[in-house]
Amino acid sequence: MQIKFFSIKDNMQASASDIKSQYKELIKKHHPDIIGVKGEADMKQINLEFEYIMQNGLNKAQNEKEKQAWQNFREYAEILEKIIFLDGIKIEVIGSWLWLSGNTYQYHEIIKKAGFKYSGNKKAWYWYGGMDVKRYFKGHYTMQQLRNRHNVIELETEKRQAIGMH
Repeated sequence: MQIKFFSIKDNMQASASDIKSQYKELIKKHHPDIIGVKGEADMKQINLEFEYIMQNGLNKAQNEKEKQAWQNFREYAEILEKIIFLDGIKIEVIGSWLWLSGNTYQYHEIIKKAGFKYSGNKKAWYWYGGMDVKRYFKGHYTMQQLRNRHNVIELETEKRQAIGMH
């Protein structure tokens, strides 16, 4: 498709917000209420171009990033499915890591099979999906320091039962 209205390079490297911004500007300039009948044909072409750009390789790096994020989400979902039913376990998502604590001893074989490793220092099991590959600090943090540094999502048995996950 020939791109007439949008100013993007041939390799279509532009961010979604840039394209959306251009789209809004084009609407303001070419809307039929503003320029009359000619605006109808222009708007049809602008809409076709916008749809084409958004569906066909807009910022390939962004698309790859979204695919990777979706893959990571599926990986987390698969891991959580393997352990979510365990009673008396505290599940925490800290940054990109899953941490298990609580009454884990009786489930250690299931937890190990799910891909978790045990941290003796923290007295908790952890699973890391490989996101946030760069490590800037190789020191040791306590669990509380980790919780303070990152967003924490916590699932406990009672909460899982309340939302029908048990």
